[in-house]
Amino acid sequence: MKTTPWLLGSLTCFALMAAAASPAEAAPSLHLETDPATFAFRGFAAHVRVIPEESHWSVGAGAYALDFPGLLVDANPDNADEGWDVRLSLGVGAFVDYYFRTDSTGWFIGAQFAAQRFHYEREGFAGSAASTNLLAMPRVGYSWFPFDSGLYLMPWFGIGATAPVAGDRQIGGEEYDVFPLIPYGALHVGWQLF
Repeated sequence: MKTTPWLLGSLTCFALMAAAASPAEAAPSLHLETDPATFAFRGFAAHVRVIPEESHWSVGAGAYALDFPGLLVDANPDNADEGWDVRLSLGVGAFVDYYFRTDSTGWFIGAQFAAQRFHYEREGFAGSAASTNLLAMPRVGYSWFPFDSGLYLMPWFGIGATAPVAGDRQIGGEEYDVFPLIPYGALHVGWQLF
């Protein structure tokens, strides 16, 4: 995958920035997360988060992909019953969250910014199309460590503003309509490494 060196470099930069921003005596914690639901939709999700010790702030980055379920595609009336098959082939994003507690548990608010590459096909038509969208999403969530270990669950919800910035979304004389506001929720499963 061409974006792997760029993604790893970005994740490393985020980790170094968070570590540099924390006091010398405070060791940052490193968290790895995934969204298991993406695997059910032929995708993946991998995120890394850095939290300075005794800090309210968290920064991170990640990559993800998935097939859009038909229910989500048809939720926009302009796309309903037109045979669209949509795949988010790669999303790469960064996020910053503010925890109301300094132990990285409980409620948080934050924002995510991402670039997302989509591929489109339509039933009954040859060929495909692809476009790139930008996403900005405020979000709210909750981190819960159910056991005395590094395992945690993190449900969150946001409403993303998205817009196409490059590419083509037309197949067979119809254009896939990108809804400008998209509600999204996830249940991340994570592990605090240290």
